[in-house]
Amino acid sequence: MSKRSPKSVSEKLEIVLLHLEAGKSLSWLARRYGVSKDTLSNWVRKYKEAGVEGLEESRHWTKYSKELKKQAVSDYLNGLGSLKDLTEKYGISCDYVLRSWIKRYTSGKEL
Repeated sequence: MSKRSPKSVSEKLEIVLLHLEAGKSLSWLARRYGVSKDTLSNWVRKYKEAGVEGLEESRHWTKYSKELKKQAVSDYLNGLGSLKDLTEKYGISCDYVLRSWIKRYTSGKEL
């Protein structure tokens, strides 16, 4: 387990499979396991994209180009997708990252 996630990979996998295979709702799982629905949604997305490896904590921060940041922010502000849609489209680790870029951009700071 890491400092960022109190759940081990095996715990994450169990929860993801309860959603995907047993049909448990994200809301129910969030309450049951004390994890936010957004976090669970990210785990499901990462599992679908990369399998069990997608549930492992990254050992480094992903560096995104300024162009990608600008395009993702622009798409969001122009109504071309939701946070979830655009994180998937651009391969952004989670919607919190995109949300922080939007906040920086709309407050006049450099991306």
